[in-house]
Amino acid sequence: MVCSLKYWKMMVGTIVLMAFLWVTILTVDDYFGRPDLTFSVLFFSICPLIVIGLTDRRTALKVSVIDIFALVWFSYSILNALFSPVSHSKDALIPLTTTFVLYVILRLALPQEKSLDKILVAGIAVFGLYECVIGLLQLYGLERSNHVVFQITGTFFNPGPYSIYVTTMLAVCLAYCYKRYRIYSLNNPIGEKYGVRFAGNMLVLLCAAGCIVGLIALPATLSRTAFVALAVVLFVLFVRCNPRILLTVMALALVLGAILYFLKKNSADGRLLMWIVSLKAICGHPVFGSGIGGFHKVFSDSQKEYFMANPDSSLASVAGAPEYAFNDFLEVGVEQGLVGLLLFSLIIIVSICKLLRGKNEIGYGLLALSVCAMFSYPFSLLPFKILGCLFVARAAAWDKRPLMVLAGWHKAIVSIVSCVVCVSLLIPINIRIRDKVNAVKDFAIDKVLRIRTVNDLHLERAKILCDHPKYLFWLGKRLKNAGRYEESLDAFRRGTEVSCDNMFYVMMGNVCTSLKRFDEAEDHYKVAHYMQPCKLYPLYQLLLLYESEGRTEDANRLAQAILDSNPKVRSSATDEMKTYASEFLRGSVR
Repeated sequence: MVCSLKYWKMMVGTIVLMAFLWVTILTVDDYFGRPDLTFSVLFFSICPLIVIGLTDRRTALKVSVIDIFALVWFSYSILNALFSPVSHSKDALIPLTTTFVLYVILRLALPQEKSLDKILVAGIAVFGLYECVIGLLQLYGLERSNHVVFQITGTFFNPGPYSIYVTTMLAVCLAYCYKRYRIYSLNNPIGEKYGVRFAGNMLVLLCAAGCIVGLIALPATLSRTAFVALAVVLFVLFVRCNPRILLTVMALALVLGAILYFLKKNSADGRLLMWIVSLKAICGHPVFGSGIGGFHKVFSDSQKEYFMANPDSSLASVAGAPEYAFNDFLEVGVEQGLVGLLLFSLIIIVSICKLLRGKNEIGYGLLALSVCAMFSYPFSLLPFKILGCLFVARAAAWDKRPLMVLAGWHKAIVSIVSCVVCVSLLIPINIRIRDKVNAVKDFAIDKVLRIRTVNDLHLERAKILCDHPKYLFWLGKRLKNAGRYEESLDAFRRGTEVSCDNMFYVMMGNVCTSLKRFDEAEDHYKVAHYMQPCKLYPLYQLLLLYESEGRTEDANRLAQAILDSNPKVRSSATDEMKTYASEFLRGSVR
């Protein structure tokens, strides 16, 4: 019975594991990813959790320090959102809650068998190979890319996340081939040893294929983040404490860093600006942060203050409206302060250390993912949340120094209580996500039909899409055109809380101009300008405002500033603004 239960656990664990990995290659950028599939996998994974908790009372559950850090971080995040002095949309808690539920399910439903880690390695290699093949087919024009500019994206929406996925697969496969490169002899064709050796050989060959195809696909992405992450993995994997080798590697790293910087200098400067602004935002709310979901508003204010204090900064030409901080650690610090950043970092660092000390190959995958998180936004995307939870859960499962050991009925009770909590969290979250996805679909239909009027249904939809900047901008414009100025201002104000786009402030300035509230309009235009000094439109609108008020000196100064400016992206619109400014200075504007 015990033997059959063990094999049953392995079978169910393998199915759950592959189901989650399958979700990682299906997710694309459609607002909340694939909530139907994700919820189904999460929900039906709870069934084995109940069965294991009730039937497998002989196997103990080891509670790791990682589990404690994860529970404390989740509890702190909930309290931070509920008691934050600044009110943000509570929908920002949905990704965090589903990630924690995923971690709990993986910890309780997956059996604590070392062979499961090999199955995880095999799954990562298989799905990573699939991504590589899709990317190469896109590169040669045999598959359609998911981006209008970039040719290789895999199942993602741009090469950035795709390259991180391939790098994570490469890190795991390289580590496995390096440590288990031996192909075993199959002398005995009968018995269990033959099957074990055959499976081991196939896994080595599979990882070798992943290394070869991954190294072919990765350079095509031109991702500096992926190259840096892969270099760190190779450094940890191959380099020993030889001073000469360390100095050589450090010198090569400096050369590589310089090459990668000048490869896309403007992009690198843009990320540098985002990190500087994020650090300023953390200094503004150092202990507890600005609250979950408060990144965009605080980032916009910090970027405005930075350029007000440094109007001649060379970084003004690369200022943008980022959706992410391009450093997941800094983004956590902005929203949750140093307390949340410390807890989040401890989970990652302790997990990597325990996996590497245990000579577990998936530790290199978590290392690659964490390095990428310092330069990009993997932990903001569903596929990498799943991979991260898988890695951390396996690190906690093989902690050799557990804080607590639960066995017998204690384990059964913990499993059942965890199941009830997970279900109570998942059901309302799933309902909310489905409402959001349906609202986005209705919004897409309105855009296709070019709906110009606004009714109460659109205002009700805004309550559901309270964190969707494109809808709030669309709604604000329609309300302005309908003459409902105060409601339009409210929509644009809500947009400034969930987006760093300065156009929300420009539109607020336009609405205030229509209301003859010129002082407020001037303030909004100035905020929009300092948020992104490289854009001409806020200055152009301010020029029109000064012209209408008869403020000739201020208007002349602005017109000259428009002519002297160098816009980030030149277009017909920027040429028209410069032409208007030139005509205004010559006095030929009618």
